[in-house]
Amino acid sequence: MVPAPQNPKEHNFLIVHEEEGTKPLLNILSNRSGKRNQLKFNLVLASTELSDLDGLSAAGKDPASRRLTPALDAEALCHSLENLPVRLPVSPAGVTSPVVLTKAALAFLEPQLEIIDAGSFQKPSVTHRRLNDEIAKLPKQSNICRSLDKETVNYLFRQGLSDAESGEDLELIAECVPGGTTSAALVLALTASEDDSSHMLHPEKVASYCSSSLLGAKSQKITFIKEQLDFIEKEQRRLLPEIISDCLRDPLEAISLAGDAMQAYAAGYLMGRSAKGQTTILAGGSQMIAVYRIASLLTPPELLAKTSLIATTKYVALDKDAKVKELAARNKAPLISVDPHLKDSIHEGLRAYENGHVKEGVGAGAACLMAYTLAKVSGEELLTEIDKTYGTLTGVASTAD
Repeated sequence: MVPAPQNPKEHNFLIVHEEEGTKPLLNILSNRSGKRNQLKFNLVLASTELSDLDGLSAAGKDPASRRLTPALDAEALCHSLENLPVRLPVSPAGVTSPVVLTKAALAFLEPQLEIIDAGSFQKPSVTHRRLNDEIAKLPKQSNICRSLDKETVNYLFRQGLSDAESGEDLELIAECVPGGTTSAALVLALTASEDDSSHMLHPEKVASYCSSSLLGAKSQKITFIKEQLDFIEKEQRRLLPEIISDCLRDPLEAISLAGDAMQAYAAGYLMGRSAKGQTTILAGGSQMIAVYRIASLLTPPELLAKTSLIATTKYVALDKDAKVKELAARNKAPLISVDPHLKDSIHEGLRAYENGHVKEGVGAGAACLMAYTLAKVSGEELLTEIDKTYGTLTGVASTAD
């Protein structure tokens, strides 16, 4: 573990995008300053056949690689830098997984780490809990014409509720789901409020909420989302507004139709913790907004706002194409983002994040927030550790300009 800084420095790392609910929770984190061992970090793994389609996910260079990404990221997170036996996932552009940021940030903390496999192609070789073997499918290629069997979704949700009964006061829920921003966008479209539904159902608008999509793949994603919404309407033999009405009454139906296993488990876990008044940091962009949305339809939203917030990197929150700030506001989700200062990195592969590559994943933004608030590290100190971690994991020397 990296020792705490001797002279903690204040720095401007935090950007608040939705005021409601953020200030009390940030005060809770501030009051825990120096308590670096009072955090549980949950990484929820899942897979979807969406990741087999080129252009929808940056979490791996090709379909075969993306099937391995959840396991590889979990293994990279759990092994020490000196004994890492795995290669890191890279994007189609060759940019390394954000697990580098997460691992560096957690080096300043002493978290309790748990890996939950809600249903992935490849089991990780590290200690984990495997909850389910069903992989989210492309509805068109599924014999049930939906992503997941409804019984599987209900089971994972109930498991999340059950696991929350023995949770810690402060926990972070992170994810690794290649293709998950697309399934999140579809779930958000299927749970749009009546006031928003006509606005939200335009494929271009739905595609804009994919917070970690590939550069230059917007038109492909728009076409794909239109096809999915048309297919759902055809198979359900109802118009989308009618399907949305059903999903608002039963949001787990939206996950079954077009979502993924992580969403079901995480929504149950969040809901269970919220009922107990425990603080939960949802680590990610649009995927965690989808989780928050599902939970908000099943529990009093004002309770959620008092006990949880969504934390991501500035690369997601400030992306003009992703519109995550708008998405958070529409769903009344408290959103903050952090700046890992990667523009000043000595590595070209990390500076690429500033140009829209990868941007987030494996809880990177929230892990940085925990390092900033609980361990009181400065931006400079965190970046130094990120650079060191990247160099060790990739074997790449400095590529500073």
